[in-house]
Amino acid sequence: MDAVIYARISRDSAGEALGVTRQIQDCTHKAEALGWTVVDRYVDNDVSASKNKVRPQYEKMLQGIETGDVSAIVVYDLDRLTRKPMELESFILLAERYAVELANVSGDVDLTTANGKMVARIKGAVARQEADRIAERTARQKAQALADGRPLGGRYRLFGFNRDWSVNDGEAAIVREVFSRARSGESHGSISRDLREREVRTVTGGRWVPLQTARLLRTQRYAGRSVHNGKVVGNSQVTPLVSEVDFEAVQRPTPGQTRGRARKYLLSGFLVCGACKATMSGSNGRYRCDPATGGCGTVGIKADWVDWPLSERVASLHQQVRVSDPFESRDYQGELDEVDRRISVLHERHQAGDLDLEDLVILLKEERQKRKVTVASLAEDTSDIDQLLRGLEEFETADVSVKREIVARYVKYVVIEPSGKGRQPHQSRGRINVVWRNNSTENLLTDTPRLDYRWVL
Repeated sequence: MDAVIYARISRDSAGEALGVTRQIQDCTHKAEALGWTVVDRYVDNDVSASKNKVRPQYEKMLQGIETGDVSAIVVYDLDRLTRKPMELESFILLAERYAVELANVSGDVDLTTANGKMVARIKGAVARQEADRIAERTARQKAQALADGRPLGGRYRLFGFNRDWSVNDGEAAIVREVFSRARSGESHGSISRDLREREVRTVTGGRWVPLQTARLLRTQRYAGRSVHNGKVVGNSQVTPLVSEVDFEAVQRPTPGQTRGRARKYLLSGFLVCGACKATMSGSNGRYRCDPATGGCGTVGIKADWVDWPLSERVASLHQQVRVSDPFESRDYQGELDEVDRRISVLHERHQAGDLDLEDLVILLKEERQKRKVTVASLAEDTSDIDQLLRGLEEFETADVSVKREIVARYVKYVVIEPSGKGRQPHQSRGRINVVWRNNSTENLLTDTPRLDYRWVL
């Protein structure tokens, strides 16, 4: 009789398929003992039978039963077929309908008799109980690991760390760089493009894309936090790569910052049509009031005619701020250490019997909320645009996304008035009216620059 072998193992982290190989060997010997000829093998490696996951080879084998291509099956044990009673019942019905013979290495079960079916169901119930017990043990192990601040394993390691959660120095430097550049206002697209040019690869060997940058900046573990099911459940034993304040600072977009695709034009979104007050955008070397976005379509201006004079004014203010700013960084770590000290004292009081569990939970919740507020407040202070400006390149050589950040610090919006009759490019500045952040207005052609750096401090 022609027969097929079905082999399955729930977990194979190394990907070496040693478990299913042993099953196939034992099943082959079983088939030979029965005088059956093995004509095919169906193998689901690293696939659980107790979770609601599709097992491709198992489904393919069932299709073979329905088409008549499979008439006998050899398995190592019934729990290799399934650990779910409902799925076992479906298999029994299918085997009855198509007269499929089943043999298993650990003890044959005859599905054509009532006693055989009873044994199969008992074995199925036992297998289900074992699966539930494994799930319970796994859940307890995960809970204990999280309580101790130990990270949970996964299929892939986290970028910046080795498989054993020790710091990967080369990748850790990239992580810190990405946080620093994002905090300085650089877009995800610009950061990702630079990493691709430097041939920085993800942990799976893939090319770096903006989505990868966004995920990295949202990963709580880099700030030393333990996470389960997307929620922070405490502090982690893993060495943090960035401070909590630096982490929180990049969670909020700053004015003018773009997420995902970077802007190509410096003043897209800053310019306003003087005729209909719609926002203007850049395209083909010009800014125009686009009817497709609700504009009148009658006002436009060459990008160079507005970018160059406005950049000149912003660069001058920017340089004055950089030279004159008396900013001193705040020692925020001391404040966080004090909150952590109070949390440690509460744990010590509970262990000493001076504080019961109910009161401990309430007080810990209050302290952790205070800590969260402190981190958010410090992130707000230290991620102020004044901090962003320090140490940047000169405005003229900066990335477009960084330039937009700097422009957003000084400029509210720019009104482009309709052009007069004829071509008068030398008078184009007369159409440009800048509304600055201090609500003063300046015409770039007729007004003498009268702003100085003190109003932005």
